[in-house]
Amino acid sequence: MSDENIQVLQLTFDAQQMGAPLQHEIKVDGVSSLQTAGRFAGSYILFYGQEMQIKVTAYCDAEVSIQLMDLALISTPVNVASMKPLYDLSPYDTNSAGYIIRDWKPSEGPSPGNFRRHLDSLPSSDPQVKYFEAAHRPLITVPNGLWQVSGYLSVKVSGLPDTDPYCRVYTFDPSVVVGGGGNPR
Repeated sequence: MSDENIQVLQLTFDAQQMGAPLQHEIKVDGVSSLQTAGRFAGSYILFYGQEMQIKVTAYCDAEVSIQLMDLALISTPVNVASMKPLYDLSPYDTNSAGYIIRDWKPSEGPSPGNFRRHLDSLPSSDPQVKYFEAAHRPLITVPNGLWQVSGYLSVKVSGLPDTDPYCRVYTFDPSVVVGGGGNPR
């Protein structure tokens, strides 16, 4: 991958949050790629031929252990008038709507100043932040298209007092666009 257009999908959750939604953001070269106006307002822009780094931040108490089981990315092509009847099923694979990541490695977090600010904002008396990164980066293999992506992060949580280990699913659902959004076929 070149040093241009470094794409990062950042997912964040708290192990004790009540709901399933993940905070999510896609950044390109450190800046959000969310379009706020125009044809693709509300969609994140991705770049053809580039890999996407996937990072996960988990907030939890000190005694809690977090294990990422997998991340499933399910893409649905958006049917817009400018697209032909043939669709590429996802931005990662023309023949499959699903992409699953099972291999994770520990990752470095933000700078110490930002880390302290994150910890100070947590309600826990002994907060911890754990960082993970996908061991493999999906490659954007489709030059043009618009998709609704549904993401499902499976997590195993253990170490909570008086609680057996349990699994949870956290979700997110951004729209993503590559190229001009239309199918080139």
